[in-house]
Amino acid sequence: MTNIDNETQAESCILDNKKMKMIMEKFKHCTEIKSNFITSHIEEVKKLYEIFRNFLKDSLDFNIRLKKYSRNVLFFTECFNDNSCTHNEILALLKDLLEESKKNHGLAKELGKKLFDDERNGGFMGELDGFISKPFGDKRIMNELIKTKNSLQILIQDINNKIDLDEKVLVLHEKSTFNTISLGVRLRLAAFLDSGTGKDIHKNAVKEEGKKAFSNQLSNKKNELIVMNLFNEDLESIILIIDDIKTFWKDQVNIIECLMENLEKFIEGGESYIARRLIK
Repeated sequence: MTNIDNETQAESCILDNKKMKMIMEKFKHCTEIKSNFITSHIEEVKKLYEIFRNFLKDSLDFNIRLKKYSRNVLFFTECFNDNSCTHNEILALLKDLLEESKKNHGLAKELGKKLFDDERNGGFMGELDGFISKPFGDKRIMNELIKTKNSLQILIQDINNKIDLDEKVLVLHEKSTFNTISLGVRLRLAAFLDSGTGKDIHKNAVKEEGKKAFSNQLSNKKNELIVMNLFNEDLESIILIIDDIKTFWKDQVNIIECLMENLEKFIEGGESYIARRLIK
């Protein structure tokens, strides 16, 4: 079984297996692309890929924590419905569960911010510092991916413009080949012509050399553009799937917030709320 398959199974609770496998494959493909034009973009995605893999590990750890938390919630409801539990015992369970809820709420919010953060205030909340397995620094995965993608699109447009210009120059080259020859070729030609020999024989050869070199450069740009567009498509897919993960963690935060509100109402109600469990 591949690493991608292992990570896919581990995080199936966050996304369906198909999407999780897709995002890991897209990330991997981005890191393996070869290009002379977007080296810095590829290196940035490599860093984000490692951060994302760490995020998945932390998500799995937190999911285990949430499972324990859900069992504690279930235990509380059982005790609440058990008349043998005293009011003080129920109240103690309520306070413990509320404290655990607040910690999980903070962790869920901070974990979500590893993906995207509008505030970009960085860091963990005091006592929660040690939970995440590896520090992420100030990088937010989705923020950085969007920044990389925006930079890439500017570069793609720039290369497109250069290709359009080069194609126009190549057409003009047929009418005036000599004017499009590289500076180095012109200098070599000038030196040769100064020698006073072979003027007519080598003039056409130099023209063809310049045209061929220019055509090769244009072809390289077009090939690079294909790679850049593939890279851009992969980034788009990654960003869309990460947005789904962000939504998942946002839902977890909302669920915990709702539970916290109800627990606080129970505690504020004190004896009157707890006493109701005896009235059936």
